[in-house]
Amino acid sequence: MVNYKLYYFDIRGAGEVARMIFHYANAPFDDSRISQDDWPKLKPSTPTGKLPYLEVDGKTLPESGAIFRFLARKYNLVSSDDWDNAQMESAVEYFKDFLMDIRPFFMVYMERAEGDKDDLYKNTYLPAAEKVYGRIGEILCKSTSGFLANSGLTWGNYLNFNF
Repeated sequence: MVNYKLYYFDIRGAGEVARMIFHYANAPFDDSRISQDDWPKLKPSTPTGKLPYLEVDGKTLPESGAIFRFLARKYNLVSSDDWDNAQMESAVEYFKDFLMDIRPFFMVYMERAEGDKDDLYKNTYLPAAEKVYGRIGEILCKSTSGFLANSGLTWGNYLNFNF
């Protein structure tokens, strides 16, 4: 039996899609949640100085996207059709662009930066959300399955659902 250990903060964020995949697959894993207080001490011992990372039988896999794709292939949350899968991955990339676009709002919202939260919500977050969810909506309307890929549920759906 393979032993999985996921390291991430005690929040949903960039670790949640991996958790969702494990739960979808009914796959046992050690969900190692790191507190903000413990993070400065643990940071130097992590593979890249950031979270999440996944240990698989003692081997380490950093970076959330690599983790999601690894688990998705393992648990059949990718399309067997290359073009269908590429379309789903395109939606994932579009969503990642959205996350970058809303970063100024998010940093103020999380009280990690100074700024006018209401103004950033109105002028940064809402336009970006309208753009990305309009595009995601178009993809879903064209899909024969109701998911991002015509073949059905993929890890990309979990990524979009998580937000």
